[in-house]
Amino acid sequence: LDKETQIKFRLRRFLRTVVVRQNKPEDNGSSMFEIFNRLNTGGMSLTDQEIRASLYYCDFYKMIDRLNNKDEWRKIIGQPTNELHSKDMEVILRAIALLHDLDRYTPKMKYFLNAFSQKAKGFSDAHIQYLEILFMSFVNACSNLDERAFFRNGRFSTSLFDAVFVAACDTAFKTNKVLTGKIQKESFSQLKEDDDFIALLQSGTSSKEKTVKRIKIAKNVIKVSEEI
Repeated sequence: LDKETQIKFRLRRFLRTVVVRQNKPEDNGSSMFEIFNRLNTGGMSLTDQEIRASLYYCDFYKMIDRLNNKDEWRKIIGQPTNELHSKDMEVILRAIALLHDLDRYTPKMKYFLNAFSQKAKGFSDAHIQYLEILFMSFVNACSNLDERAFFRNGRFSTSLFDAVFVAACDTAFKTNKVLTGKIQKESFSQLKEDDDFIALLQSGTSSKEKTVKRIKIAKNVIKVSEEI
């Protein structure tokens, strides 16, 4: 620091601080998230994912960051560089969270992701490594799909992506395995043209009913070929 600033610190002997601790509920940081969000009014406001990354930063989040920098993932999401406000990281988080805890999902999505992020702080190194390998096996399983396959109306569709991700990975996840084949292009095209599925993508996509139905349809349609 410059001399003038150093002098100011030396003259100010006491720095007032306020320590905030959440006692209840113990299994998530909902109150801390809300306090952080309310204080987040000066300058450029942070997104939910940026706040999440600050409150729940852990080895699991380091893993998401590694995934987010993979060239193969950047190709799927259609962005050569990382999104400024971490929306691309939230796509990865959301997909893994729905695969991991779909039976526990309740709206709003941001609170579900908060609770999962808190839970992820307790994941073992082995489980984090497994989730990383599983996600990349899915990315590789998409390598035969058309470029911008997960785009609708010119924009990347998070709801389409997480539905296909959960559908393709569900069996492997339940048996602690990874994908070894490719997603069949015909089944992917069939899903994107399914009227019921399309209707579930168009509005209120985070409701529990629509989220579960969307993923259920994807599970019935998406096929993964065996490794040759």
